[in-house]
Amino acid sequence: MRTQLMAGGVHLYERMGDGWSPEDMDPALPNLLDYNANQSMPQEVAMLCAPIATPDGTLGVLKISARRSGVLGDHEARLLREFVPLASLAVQFSVRTESLYKRVLQSERKHALANFTRGITHDINNALGAMMPLVQQMQEDAQDEALDRDILQEDLQSLEKSIQTCRRIFGGMLSISRSSKRGVGHGNLRRAIDEALSVLEDNMKRQSIEVVLDLPGELPTIRGSQGDLTQVFLNLCSNARDAMPEGGQLHIKVEIRPKAVAAVVQDTGSGIPRDVLDRVQEPFFTTKPRGQGTGLGLSVVHGIVADHNGRIEIDSVMHEGTTCAVYLPRCPTPDAAENAPVVKHASLAGDGQTVLLAEDNSYVRMLMKDSLHDAGYKVIEAADGEIAAERFLANHEDLQMVILDLDLPKRSGMSCLEEIRIVES
Repeated sequence: MRTQLMAGGVHLYERMGDGWSPEDMDPALPNLLDYNANQSMPQEVAMLCAPIATPDGTLGVLKISARRSGVLGDHEARLLREFVPLASLAVQFSVRTESLYKRVLQSERKHALANFTRGITHDINNALGAMMPLVQQMQEDAQDEALDRDILQEDLQSLEKSIQTCRRIFGGMLSISRSSKRGVGHGNLRRAIDEALSVLEDNMKRQSIEVVLDLPGELPTIRGSQGDLTQVFLNLCSNARDAMPEGGQLHIKVEIRPKAVAAVVQDTGSGIPRDVLDRVQEPFFTTKPRGQGTGLGLSVVHGIVADHNGRIEIDSVMHEGTTCAVYLPRCPTPDAAENAPVVKHASLAGDGQTVLLAEDNSYVRMLMKDSLHDAGYKVIEAADGEIAAERFLANHEDLQMVILDLDLPKRSGMSCLEEIRIVES
């Protein structure tokens, strides 16, 4: 069969009893393409086959079949011979378009993160800028023995608020980066919305944009990639933000339907012109000038939603706003986590148990050690992966828990964990 495919050309086969003619040809190809051989429907008695070849090899086989003998001849063979090069070009263009789309999606993600980074820099600087004078003032008051308990409490609350702002922003970006790998799985719609808003929330507040969420208490899971779902809401919410430079309202509503979930993102921004609205979902369509990003947010959203067997509807009125409704099919069976029983967390109090704590940041390690000591645990510290592995091997019979930072120097936490599992197995 490989020889026939490599040779190219058009091959005519006709059924003869249980086999195919001509008898001197390898029957593997017609047997492979005889789809109705084991079905009750009428069998194919003749077929024309031609390999779809490209410079990189054979992509497939084009087949024309008939259920009556004598139907296929020189005329059909000539038509097939003329059509095969066109089919080959069409397949090559389709493959290249898919490859280009994947590169564009990756580029859009990078551009979006770059935009978010520029936007949140201001928010982080504000948070850090508020922390520094408070710390300096507390140090001066401590040196002068002039600490006022009420003022100290207010200052600490302000510090905590600034720290939580930074933590929320960085936590959102970290979650997005961890979930960016594409693949089929169970996507969590609430998590996708939360991750997108965690990055954009402070920037929107600065632009006087009010975010209104209307989400059911329980959301079904979506079959697809978590990273792709997050990308959908990042793009939609970013577009809404850009459409409201003078402020407005962003409304996100999710409705559960029997076989699908409808997520509606609505803004009160400038709207999209009708001539642009008709094209915003076209692949590679953009209105942004060179140097201002890909501008392919909606077309990328359309591609992601299509990959998830969903659809997107966009409506817009100039100077009133835009509504994007995304319809995504639910998982055919409930996710196990969705219906898992609620587990009450046990008390964290210890009773002299020994814990190995591996953390390279000395300040974080000190805080965790003090917390564990206060809770009643004995702590063995390690500042890098090699020390963690050594101290585990030396004390593993006495250890009840191991806490590992994944990004340890000298040896990663994951590498340490693999060795721990081998020793404990």
